[in-house]
Amino acid sequence: METESLLESFRVKTDGYTEQFSSYNAARQSFAQLKRQKTKEGLGSFKIVLEKKKESGGWATIDSISVKG
Repeated sequence: METESLLESFRVKTDGYTEQFSSYNAARQSFAQLKRQKTKEGLGSFKIVLEKKKESGGWATIDSISVKG
């Protein structure tokens, strides 16, 4: 097993919510679920961001969605 894959870290962020994951698939599922939930609620504007931790310590955006209500 590669050590690199054990150190991978992903997070999903939206207004007032941040959750961190150790796998891309889990983070992607959470991203999709939040998108469906917020769209269904119809609360107007929202932004959801899926990020991956960089080796340098910062975060890189992999995917994001912005909805203006």
